[in-house]
Amino acid sequence: MIDNVKQILRQVVMSKDKTTPTQSGLEVNILQFLYEYLLKASESQLIVVRSSLLSLMKEGLQLNFPPALFLLLVILRSYVQNIPLQEDKKVRKELQVTCFHFVLLWSK
Repeated sequence: MIDNVKQILRQVVMSKDKTTPTQSGLEVNILQFLYEYLLKASESQLIVVRSSLLSLMKEGLQLNFPPALFLLLVILRSYVQNIPLQEDKKVRKELQVTCFHFVLLWSK
């Protein structure tokens, strides 16, 4: 599921004409769908999709559309709040770096 979302967002990023309403609407709608889907997922499901979700976040930073970036940040916040505390330092570091990149992006 997350890989499909990533593929759709990748197509939007690669698109030359990013101003058409269908493309910007598509990225926002697919991210809203993902957000709702992840809200209903169990903790174990969230742990399983961690690497795919973080990969989506990293690729999503390339989007140049504030509503989509905001939704990615909302998804990341929701994910961080709903997963159990990770003891793995690598996992924590990866989440911290991803959050840091979003903060940098929004501070510009």
